[in-house]
Amino acid sequence: MRKEFVVAEKEFKDHLKSKRFLAMFAIVMILAIAGMVGGLDNYHQQLDQYKTQQAQNAGNVQMIQSMQANLDNLTANGASQHDIEVAQYQLEDVKSPIMPSILTIYYSLTNPFYTVGMILAIAIGFDLISREQDDGTLKSLLSRPIYRDSVINGKAIAAIALIAVVLAATFLISGAILLFNNIVPQGDDLTRMIALYLVSLLYMVVFLAIAMMVSAIARNTSMAMMISLGIVVVLYVLPSIAWPITSALIGPQPQYPQFNYDPGADPQQQQQLQEQMQKQYDQAVTNYMNEQTNIQNIVNGISPQYWYGQLTNAISSRYTPGYTSGTDWVIVEHKNLTMTIWDSLSNYWIGLLVIIVETILAFAVSYVKFMRMDIR
Repeated sequence: MRKEFVVAEKEFKDHLKSKRFLAMFAIVMILAIAGMVGGLDNYHQQLDQYKTQQAQNAGNVQMIQSMQANLDNLTANGASQHDIEVAQYQLEDVKSPIMPSILTIYYSLTNPFYTVGMILAIAIGFDLISREQDDGTLKSLLSRPIYRDSVINGKAIAAIALIAVVLAATFLISGAILLFNNIVPQGDDLTRMIALYLVSLLYMVVFLAIAMMVSAIARNTSMAMMISLGIVVVLYVLPSIAWPITSALIGPQPQYPQFNYDPGADPQQQQQLQEQMQKQYDQAVTNYMNEQTNIQNIVNGISPQYWYGQLTNAISSRYTPGYTSGTDWVIVEHKNLTMTIWDSLSNYWIGLLVIIVETILAFAVSYVKFMRMDIR
């Protein structure tokens, strides 16, 4: 057996015996089950509303005939594709309302991982290396016929495997709850449940990597814990303070220009001057808003929590980013039903990339620091 896996096996068993891990695991399971129960209750309420609406619409034959006649009239008179689609989907909503998705249940399940999953990953990783230094066991460990890279790799493998097991246990128990309620995930819903698991795993691993990096850099366990919590707090609050940061960087919005009308001047020239000032103001506001959006995206994009929220929402609700107004939501709602998991993830590939890059960088720093560590 490779020495990395020997180390990983030992570390994995040590984690399972840790009271700190068992306490955190129990909290995760309790909150996940509570979220699952809440999600189930919400799902059943939506299902009852769906059945009630379906029964009401089935008896309203006159409304269905009227909407069908309107659709036929739009098609015959060469109406725009947008108007035809709106009428078509509105008719479909009356004939066969959209059934609630079981993914709303799993979206409630992932809520605890947003905070508690992050803390669990930090709790696993913040003393992976610093604890060995505090206890003085690192020197004796490396005195054996084992290379440093085997030690650091084994510790990382064990920690990632532990997180994967915690998540798998949570999702399996939630699946059992679904089956107990006669709800069987199939097709695209099952694929999206697996995607939620993988995204949640990646989200927790990035914080494990950050904590492990701090553990390699810090002088002792206490400092590692404080620095890890500090980084978590900063990343956690970044999305909420993106607006103040943006305002501080780019200043106030351009003020509307004051035009002083001169009665003795040429009215046409004055009108042209006023129009020119209006165009300059409009362009300045557009540039300001674009710059504001770009800076907010950068600030938000640093935070794994922001991307985790975006990804889980896209996977569970088949949400398409972008603004919709008027009757456009009817078209978007129906077209989203045909979206595959790849369509949903393609809208947020940058978020996946950011989390993966942050994970790799954190693991790389911890690896390099550990390889150069002076253990005398």
